[in-house]
Amino acid sequence: MNTSLRGFGRFVAMPVTVVAMTITLMAALTGCGSGSNAGAGSPSSTHSASSAPSASTPSPSATKPSATPTPSPSASDTKGGDSNGTGSCSTSQLAASLGQSQGAAGSTYVPIVLTNNGGTCTTQGFPGVSFTAQGRQIGAPAERDGSSPASPITLNHGQSAHATLRIVQAGNFDASTCRPTPTDHLLVYPPDQKDSLTIEVSQYTGCAHGELPILTISPLQAGGAA
Repeated sequence: MNTSLRGFGRFVAMPVTVVAMTITLMAALTGCGSGSNAGAGSPSSTHSASSAPSASTPSPSATKPSATPTPSPSASDTKGGDSNGTGSCSTSQLAASLGQSQGAAGSTYVPIVLTNNGGTCTTQGFPGVSFTAQGRQIGAPAERDGSSPASPITLNHGQSAHATLRIVQAGNFDASTCRPTPTDHLLVYPPDQKDSLTIEVSQYTGCAHGELPILTISPLQAGGAA
């Protein structure tokens, strides 16, 4: 049996046997080509092997810096006092007393003495002073006399500082304005302190008028009263 193939623009008659042999040979060549590639690794397997992360690469948590601890305040940060490390004289370590009084031109001048009964401390400035009677303040508190400098004073145990209190005699004022009132204590606040000391007095008369100052206080000076 013969068959016909179109080639180069014309029909060529070829035997069936030749056609069959040609098909068989082409199939064999195709099989050899596919067999030669069977041992090669596939592209996908090669890619996955090269892109896998190394076991030695540290994780993000391993390289994260540790938190720096916040330092706690030192004793020098929390302790009050001056540049020499001496704390302010507290009310609890001080005792108050009166020195020898002197009179002049309708006024009395009397030193208020603060004595340190505790450890070394520093004080500076004006004490707060007022008259009291039966636990109540009488009149206005003492005004400050700034004619003398207020310098820091270091007090060792047993040492003293003093401030001069001027008391204007209540009799210098009209009685209806002054409203003279007997006193029983002086109330004394050491500089920069909220707690007070008391000194017993009965020899002075205050003015109950709250806007009539009869007391004036100087800044503290080193030493006890003469």
